[in-house]
Amino acid sequence: MLALKRNKYITDSNGKCVGVLVDVTTYKKFLKAVEELEDIKSYDRVKNKVKVEIKSGKSETLQEYLVKRRKKNK
Repeated sequence: MLALKRNKYITDSNGKCVGVLVDVTTYKKFLKAVEELEDIKSYDRVKNKVKVEIKSGKSETLQEYLVKRRKKNK
């Protein structure tokens, strides 16, 4: 978990917190964490679909794909 050493909040005229300032290192860590979460969500979305395709024989090995692609590009 990312911990902020000093929280710097931006408030509106009523004192309501509307933003936060973070150092660049922390910001980059946040971006990396968001990217990893997006990758996990993408994987989860297609995982079951791929399992079904494999069981039904609608998949091919990487080698089969590469042979087919080379033939197509000739």
